[in-house]
This record gives sequence, structure tokens and C-alpha cells, in this order.
Amino acid sequence: MRKMLVFFIVTVLVLSLTACGNHKTSEKTFVSTTGNSSSFVFDFNVDEDYQWGEFWIDEYELGKKVNSSKILSLGPLGLTETKNGTIEVTVEEPEKMKHYWTIVVKNNGAAYTGTLNQEYTRNENTSFGKTWGTSARSISIDDNEIVLASICYTKGNAMSGLSDAFYSDPNENMEEIVNYDLAYLLRCKFYKDNPHE
Repeated sequence: MRKMLVFFIVTVLVLSLTACGNHKTSEKTFVSTTGNSSSFVFDFNVDEDYQWGEFWIDEYELGKKVNSSKILSLGPLGLTETKNGTIEVTVEEPEKMKHYWTIVVKNNGAAYTGTLNQEYTRNENTSFGKTWGTSARSISIDDNEIVLASICYTKGNAMSGLSDAFYSDPNENMEEIVNYDLAYLLRCKFYKDNPHE
């Protein structure tokens, strides 16, 4: 009877670990949260027509955009065919309301890195609750802007994060961020032509 019980427990553990492993492989979005650092990885496919890309943070207060800060510009990528790539995002918060963003884009054998330091100094004595979220799927590159991740703050206790519908179509669901005193949205967009010409 004891052997049967041990066998049953081991089987359940193996099946549970296998299920967790499959979940990580299929979504490959959330990597880890350690202390005040969070990391995310997104898979993407990019057509050879898209040779430039940009990554930036939009800052909102009660739904109104108050700042936009560029992190990284890519291009030309030199693609001759559709390629797979990854976008690695790390956010460190060493102190209250201070963020260090690092973006690493790997594609076609090359790696591009951008960093941004942010600090919120208005109402710095106010107690904020924090929630964050990500686009929980592989990314298809097209002509639209993409919201990759968000960090949202509310005075007092944290609220629930932005919905999946927001990440799927942020322009149609921007009313969601009106509920947050402060929101940071990590966005990206890829271009067929150089956006700076």
C-alpha cells in the first residue's frame, strides 16, 4: 500500500511539472520576478518588408498622456526573408516609483539593446498600489502599434491589471487606464520605411 501511495505521489508531481513546462513553452511571455526586478520574453515573426522598429514608454495620469520616452530604434534590419526573433524586457525598481527599463531585441543573428531610467517625483509621499501585465501571446508584426507591457499605480491598494482586450486592441480600450493614477505602457511599432525620413 505504501509503495502504491509513493508511486501515485511521484506520478502526480511528474504530470504537474510537465504541464507547467508546456505552458511556459507555448506562451513564452513571463520569465521571472525576483525582488524588485521583473523580466519578460516575447516571440515575434517579422516579414522582410519591415526593416525598422521603435520601442518607447508612454506615461499616463488618470488616462491622459503626459510623457513619451523612446528606448530603442532599430534598422535597417537587413532582412531578406521572414525571420523569428525575441524581445526581452527587464524592469528593475530599486526604489519606490523609480524604473530602469532594458530592452533587448534579437533577430537575424543580431542583438539590439536600449535602456531608459524613469523616476516619478510628483506626489512622492503618496502611497501607491502597483499592478503590472503583459501581452500574453506571440507577436505578429504588422502596421499597428503594439502594447507589450504595463505598470499601473493607484493610490492606496492595487487594482486588477489591464484586460486581455486592452492588449489586443489598446486604441478601443483606452478607457481602462482612466482608473489608474499613473500608468506606464511599453509600446513598439515596426515600419516598412524609415520613420525618420
